[in-house]
Amino acid sequence: PFYEDFSKAMGFPDTSRWESGSGAYINYTYGIKPPTIGVATFDGLDASGEPYSFEAPSSLGLADVLASKQMDLSSFAVSDQLTLTFYWQARGWGEQPNTGDSLILEFKNDQEQRVRQWGVSADTITVFDQDTVTITQASFLHKNFKFRFISYGRLSGPYDTWNIDYIYFNTKNNASRPNTG
Repeated sequence: PFYEDFSKAMGFPDTSRWESGSGAYINYTYGIKPPTIGVATFDGLDASGEPYSFEAPSSLGLADVLASKQMDLSSFAVSDQLTLTFYWQARGWGEQPNTGDSLILEFKNDQEQRVRQWGVSADTITVFDQDTVTITQASFLHKNFKFRFISYGRLSGPYDTWNIDYIYFNTKNNASRPNTG
């Protein structure tokens, strides 16, 4: 299983689980009532805290990426119902995403292609919402599987904020909201 509640590493994602170079900011403060203690925040700032684009304040594009390390799923079958469960929140204590902004989940298939599995556009939801994605194609069950969350939005600063928390990936997943005491 893969489990991440963002409680261990602050600032940068834990490199034992995530590829380095992500712009996602790990923190205890941007989420409003997160299911666990920490969140990964996506916005228009890179890993060093600088805007992705200084040139045009309204430029839009691919902003933060949070990509898992490689996982060997070759011993699984579709019938195992490998499931990724996670919580997401638009805005939190950051800036509300605008129309056209989005948060997307992609899986890497056996042809090295990233395939969109889930996505949400600008939303007024300010509470954390849970979503679940089950692997239904054998093309994802290979030795170099990865998943990643990506955000699209304004690239000139801490705008169009999304938060992710409590990621759980396992077979026949029945993960529910954790008890945060």
